[in-house]
Amino acid sequence: VLRGLGWGALCGQWWTVWNVFWATLHGLGSKGDNFMLTVLVMAIVFGLVFAVAGAIVGLIIGAMDSDTSQGAIIGVVAGVLLCGVEVLLTKNSFMFINIFFWFFTGRYVGANIAAKVQRPVSP
Repeated sequence: VLRGLGWGALCGQWWTVWNVFWATLHGLGSKGDNFMLTVLVMAIVFGLVFAVAGAIVGLIIGAMDSDTSQGAIIGVVAGVLLCGVEVLLTKNSFMFINIFFWFFTGRYVGANIAAKVQRPVSP
């Protein structure tokens, strides 16, 4: 269970990397002076949020002793829930187009957490 928490918090940063990447890419045309500061603050906040989300996914995967296919399903469910949170926070139903992003990244995160949890610990 603890391995699931740790690997979940670490693998959840995959969501952070992609969100900060796309936010940076979409914000490059902005004329604000504080663009890099905004990206830095966003990276810190996303890092904390997705560490918690990943840790919850890892906790579930570790408690269920899931294999990679079950872990992928758990990750997809978490990704779809995060998409719903994104839609609610932005109050923009057009954000549902991101369901594909959240589906595939959730699948990747869940499968990776399960693979790391199932890997034997060498002495």
